[in-house]
Amino acid sequence: MARSGRQVTHEPFPAIPVASRVAVNNAAVRESNRALVAAEVFSCGGGISRADVAARTGLTRATVSRLVRELLDQGILAESGPSDAGVAGRPATPLYPAAHTMVGVGIEVNADRMSGCAMDLTGEIAASFATDADLINSEPEAVLQLLAVRSRELMDAVNREGIQKVVGVTFGVPGIVDAATNTVVYAPNLGWRNVHPVPILQPIFGKSIAIRVDNDANLQALAAASAGADWPQSFLYLTGDVGIGGALMSGGLPDTGPHGWAGEIGHLTIEPNGPQCHCGSQGCLEKYAGKQAIRSAAGLPVASSSSTDLVDALTRGDDAVKAAVVRAGWALGIAIADVVNLLDLDTVMLGTSLAPLLPWLRPAIVTELDKRVIARSSRDITILAAPVDPFPTSKGGALMALQDVLENAV
Repeated sequence: MARSGRQVTHEPFPAIPVASRVAVNNAAVRESNRALVAAEVFSCGGGISRADVAARTGLTRATVSRLVRELLDQGILAESGPSDAGVAGRPATPLYPAAHTMVGVGIEVNADRMSGCAMDLTGEIAASFATDADLINSEPEAVLQLLAVRSRELMDAVNREGIQKVVGVTFGVPGIVDAATNTVVYAPNLGWRNVHPVPILQPIFGKSIAIRVDNDANLQALAAASAGADWPQSFLYLTGDVGIGGALMSGGLPDTGPHGWAGEIGHLTIEPNGPQCHCGSQGCLEKYAGKQAIRSAAGLPVASSSSTDLVDALTRGDDAVKAAVVRAGWALGIAIADVVNLLDLDTVMLGTSLAPLLPWLRPAIVTELDKRVIARSSRDITILAAPVDPFPTSKGGALMALQDVLENAV
């Protein structure tokens, strides 16, 4: 029998996003109802009682009590001490995500780094790693073998924490992914085509552990949506690593489309005869607003993994850097306006290297939105910087793996 986890009396934990469910009082669907109960606790970050769960789901109190006991035994939920809410009767016992019982793992390869983290059900990072590396036009097998070594070290660190259960692994990559076959179809900045990462990574985690391959922007957006109750759950997310990636979030979950690559805004055409792009086209957004494009236009080394020097130069009033960032904002404004017109979105979030530049990007973006968005103005569109996170792709990957546990509650 699995232990029920550490007792907790904390503030509510960040909510792991889960799809909505409908209760069915039938013994044949106990597993589905168990997942429903788990999702109700996790969706609010914890701190609710069995009676609260029954009221919210429509299940009977007896059914909820039985299912909660199963979830406690599985190490998915934990209890804190009874809470006296100042009402007559037996004090309620708040339920929380269980700490330190199991982890989801997210790992990442990007053009300038690889990273990984293991996260438990409370959102606590049990172990992590991050390595800067120049992986542009890299050899896939050599990179994946190195990632396997770092992942083995990550698992050793998890085991030293006394956590024995890994519930799933998500591998994030900046490119087009076929989710059905876990194939990296094309990652232009890595120079990868038709790469199959799972066979190389599977021995590290074991045959029974599911490994999913996903686009890095989808995972970063998932991490951003889980940052707290005040963060929006539906938005266009733009990541500014070497190039520009994008994701569409709907109700706290990525809307990837039927083939898994919805939101690839980085290769929208800004100028048909513009600079040649790695993807084979010309004038793509990332050739104006990607991290390397901005740094090159500003006359700065393109290999840097930080935006600190850009921000410092902008604060000093460096004309060359300002011109490069204004040019990036112009291109972003055109692309965002196109997406807003097509999908009727009202919230845009900039992540990774774009987020620190938002105060200087915003004026040019707003100018283009006012000019190009149909029947609205920039005042109707919220533009946010994503929460600061040292490894948002890996964190989103770990959340994705944990989400699977809550969907199945097994």
